[in-house]
Amino acid sequence: MGGVPRLPVRRLCVPGGWQWVFPDGEVRSVPTDQAWRLRHPEAFAPLCDRCRKRKIDRRALAQAIWGPRFAGLARWLEAARAETLPPDWDRR
Repeated sequence: MGGVPRLPVRRLCVPGGWQWVFPDGEVRSVPTDQAWRLRHPEAFAPLCDRCRKRKIDRRALAQAIWGPRFAGLARWLEAARAETLPPDWDRR
């Protein structure tokens, strides 16, 4: 009869916690006094337990969630690893 059509129910992915986006190998060359930047919120992405076990592109997920904030952090990390930061990069 006439009514609201039933849609298939999908299992929703409910975040189980925030996971760090960058692999350990990428951040080892960052000096300790600058590593605090990697604790900013945009360095993390929410993942459920099931997704945490799968091989997913965490960088793409963080880019989708944080947008330009993550892009800026990723550019900073690349420059810090290559030691190409300008001398006055941390001025306020």
